[in-house]
Amino acid sequence: MSSYQFLASDHPFEKLENPFLERLSIREALERNMDIPAFMLENPDMDPEEKIFLLCDTEEHLEDLELHPEEISFPEVSARLTENSYVVELQWRYSKERAETLLGYIKKHLTSAENLEIFSLWLDEVDPPQRIEVTLDCLNLSHLSFLDLSEGYQGPRCLHVKNTHPALIES
Repeated sequence: MSSYQFLASDHPFEKLENPFLERLSIREALERNMDIPAFMLENPDMDPEEKIFLLCDTEEHLEDLELHPEEISFPEVSARLTENSYVVELQWRYSKERAETLLGYIKKHLTSAENLEIFSLWLDEVDPPQRIEVTLDCLNLSHLSFLDLSEGYQGPRCLHVKNTHPALIES
């Protein structure tokens, strides 16, 4: 079984890059005197400018928070669970610091959106997620604790955050 966590909203999501990752092309890797497998260098179909390598200083940083709206692995799962048009997959391993970053991202997103849902489930889950609603004014770090799977899976969950300030949306 694989866990799947994603956000859904009525407003498009902004991309959030892992600040510790650097993407390199074959040419850039060679310029840094990195060893490149011969099959890559000899393959005429490999674009030497395409950024295909990931460089990161630690394994811990490799699992930092990333959000890429254009890369949805399981659209059929999100389509079954939400009516919101926009979805972004959470790519991370939970930590308090990363959850704080996610909380800031959510609050910023809700300055231009009416609602946002946060889902956590197993991919083969058949039961509907337990839904919890909270207003943006009340949202805090403890509401995101269900995303921490280090203590075990607690069943499918969805946190629905509503923006209670429509004036923010109109401006």
